[in-house]
Amino acid sequence: EVFIDGEAIFDVAHMNGKPFYVKTKDFEIKVLGTVFNVNAYEDDKNSGTVLAEGKIEISANNNTVFHNEKKTILPGTRIVYNNNKERFEESQVDVIKYSSWRDGYLILEKEPLETIVKKISRYYNVDIELQSAAIGKETFSGNLNLRNTAEEVLNIIAETTQIKLNRENNKLIINLN
Repeated sequence: EVFIDGEAIFDVAHMNGKPFYVKTKDFEIKVLGTVFNVNAYEDDKNSGTVLAEGKIEISANNNTVFHNEKKTILPGTRIVYNNNKERFEESQVDVIKYSSWRDGYLILEKEPLETIVKKISRYYNVDIELQSAAIGKETFSGNLNLRNTAEEVLNIIAETTQIKLNRENNKLIINLN
């Protein structure tokens, strides 16, 4: 049994009579022998999981009569716990987009810059500031090699978008070009 505040990929072998549990602020996953990604940051509005192989059972932490929902999901499924609606939202996804960070790259399709910056900031443990909310709405598609530095990764985005990157002390600042 583990509790996670952050993001992790689990590869768990099935053991009869000994289930493995992953707990987050929003839900609990009963692992039945599988590979899956969990994204559950305390400061994010929603938490989710993406199943790559096997099968998992997920249940919300808000165990009220009306919300004691349990779901069993199959590979290629993404489950997000929507805090506003207090329920799970399910979709079929390309699993590699959610697990590629483990192999040192990000696959992005029309991803808002505010989301990309959050991922890069967490991955490299660096402060990145967007100078305006409008910058955060800019989108980017492509593959980013995380073996580069955070500054190099952001400069790749800057080459193909309307942003400019500056460094002030230990913080990376993103402005419109």
